[in-house]
Amino acid sequence: SVRWIAPEQSAFLHQLSKSMNSPSVMDLFHQMEQTSFQYFVKTVEEEAAKGLFRNDIAPQTMGYLLFKAGVAIQEQVQMMGKIDLEDHKREGIPIYRDREELLLKTVDEYILLLKKSFDPND
Repeated sequence: SVRWIAPEQSAFLHQLSKSMNSPSVMDLFHQMEQTSFQYFVKTVEEEAAKGLFRNDIAPQTMGYLLFKAGVAIQEQVQMMGKIDLEDHKREGIPIYRDREELLLKTVDEYILLLKKSFDPND
């Protein structure tokens, strides 16, 4: 089952990247972005050590690709017009509520696209 964060948190996090040039959130955004990136790098290093990811490309490059894929998924779902952020904020509901299938299908498609590029046997 999908675990949702509180509506005000999901709206805040969803819009944070759009507000990153605001002095009041710029440092917070960059800190969260750096923490997320480091998480992906660490995950890539662990998977490469287990032989599940290739080891001929820097973990930072692969981690950054995964980080940006997450951003791309969010942007794609929103661009497809399947999420009305303002309606969700107004109604106080989580950003992806009732869009779980679309979100998961999009994630699956990205996994299919990225899987071969991380495969140590390719």
